[in-house]
Amino acid sequence: MIPGLGGRVAKGAAWMVGCRFIIRGIGVVSVIILARLLRPQDFGLFSLAAALLGTLDVFGNFSFNIALIRDAEATREHYDTVWTLTILRGLGVALALCALARPAAIFFNDPRVEGILYFFALGTFLDGLQNVGTIDFRKSLNFHREFAFQIICKLAGFIFTVTFAILWRSYWALVVGMLAAKVAGLGASYIMHPFRPRLCLREWRSLFGFSKWLLTSNISAFLSSRLDTFVVGRAVGTYALGLYEIASEISNLPTGELVLPIQTALYPGYAKLISDPRRLAGSYIEVLALLMLIAIPASVGIVCVADLLIRVFLGTRWLEALPLLQVLSIAGLMKLGSANTVPILLALGRSKLTSHLAFTNLAILAVFIVGGATAAGAIGTAYGVVAASAIISGIYITTTLRVLSLSVRPLIVAVWRTLAAVAVMTLAVHFLIAGWPLIGTETSAIVKLAAAVAVGILVYGAALLGFWRLAGAPEGAETMILRALAPRLRQWRTVLGFGG
Repeated sequence: MIPGLGGRVAKGAAWMVGCRFIIRGIGVVSVIILARLLRPQDFGLFSLAAALLGTLDVFGNFSFNIALIRDAEATREHYDTVWTLTILRGLGVALALCALARPAAIFFNDPRVEGILYFFALGTFLDGLQNVGTIDFRKSLNFHREFAFQIICKLAGFIFTVTFAILWRSYWALVVGMLAAKVAGLGASYIMHPFRPRLCLREWRSLFGFSKWLLTSNISAFLSSRLDTFVVGRAVGTYALGLYEIASEISNLPTGELVLPIQTALYPGYAKLISDPRRLAGSYIEVLALLMLIAIPASVGIVCVADLLIRVFLGTRWLEALPLLQVLSIAGLMKLGSANTVPILLALGRSKLTSHLAFTNLAILAVFIVGGATAAGAIGTAYGVVAASAIISGIYITTTLRVLSLSVRPLIVAVWRTLAAVAVMTLAVHFLIAGWPLIGTETSAIVKLAAAVAVGILVYGAALLGFWRLAGAPEGAETMILRALAPRLRQWRTVLGFGG
C-alpha cells in the first residue's frame, strides 16, 4: 500500500464533501430566495431546457478526464487531445441545440423553450473551452484547489441569478446565472492552473480505448437522472414539473451532497489501491457504512419534517409539493446503496461493467417512471422512482460484493447500528411533532422545525453511540467519526477552560 495514501484520500474526501456542502448551501439559499421571487412554471421551464441540453451533451461525454486521472504516464499530448476533443464536443452540442430549439418548443408546447436553448448553446460552447489542466487538481489529490474552483463558479451563478431574479422576476434570471457560472469557470480555469493547452488529436485512439464504455455508461446514467423530468414535463406540464423539481432538489440533499464529492475524491485513491484487493474491499465497506451513517438519518429526517421545511423555507404556496418531497426523499435514500460502486469498478478498469449496470439502471427506471406517470401523474412518477431505486441498489450492491469477493455479512455488521438508531430517532421526532400543535404563524413553524431537528440529532447521536457501545465498540464508521472529532473536542475543552 502507498504510504500516507489513506490519509490523503480521506483528506481529499473531506475537502470535496466540504466543497459540496458549501456549494449546496449556496444552492439551498438560492432556492429559498428564488422560490419567493419566481413561479413553479419558471423552474419547470428551466428544468426542461436543462434536461434537453444534458441529453445532447452526454452523447459526446467520453469522460476523458477519468482516463487522464487513471493514466499515471499521461503526456502533454494526452492533455491537449482531451482539450481539443472537448472543444469539438462543445461546438457540436451547441449547434445541435440551436437546430433543435424550435422543434423542442413545439414538442413541449411552450415557445419560451426556444429562446432559452439558444443561450444554453452559448454556455455549452464556453464550457468546452475550459483549461484541461484543472484535471490535475484531482489527479494529484489537491482537492483544496478543486474546492476553490467549484466555489468560484457557484458563487458567480448565485450572485447573478438572485440579482436578476429580484430585478426581472422571470425565468431569464436562471439563464443569466447559468451563463455567469460558465464564464467564471472559463476564466478561473486559466487563472488557477498554468497549463496552456494546444490543439492536438494525436492521442485520440488511446483515449477512446478506455473511454468508449464510459460513453454508454454516461448516457444511461444521465437519462436515468433526467427521465422523470422529461416524463413529468410532457405528461402534466411545467407547473407540476416545477413542484417536482424543487421537491427532488431538497430530497437529494443528504445523498447527493455526500455521494458525488466522495466519489470524486475516492476514485484517484482507489486507482492506487488496485494492487491490494483486501484493502480495497475493506475501504468499500468502510466508506459505504460512513455514507449511510450520515445520509440515512438526514433523508428520514426530511420525511419527518417535510411540511415544516416547506412552510419555513419555501412558503405555503409550495405545500402542493409536500407528498412529492416525502416520497422522493425515500427514493434518494434508496439510491445510496449504489453510491460507492462506480469508483470501485472504474479503479479496477471495469468500465464495461459500469456501462452494463448503467443501462440496466435506465431500463428499470424507464418501466417504473413511465408506468407511474401514466397511472398517477407526478406523484406516480415519484413512487416509480422509489421502487426502481430499491431494485437498482440491490443490483449494484450485489455486483460490487461479487467483484470484491465479499459476502453481505460485513456490510450488515457495519450498518445495523445506523438503521436501529434511525428507527429510534424517527419515533422521537414523530411524537414531538404530533404532540406540538402548529399555531399557523411562520414563527411557530420555525420554532417547531428547530426543535424537531435538535431532538432528531440528539436522539440519533445518543442511540447510535449506545448501540455501538452495546456491540463492543467495534472498528467502523462510528470510530472514524469519533477520531475525526477528537481533536476538535480537545480544542473546545481547552478554549472553554475544561482542559489543560
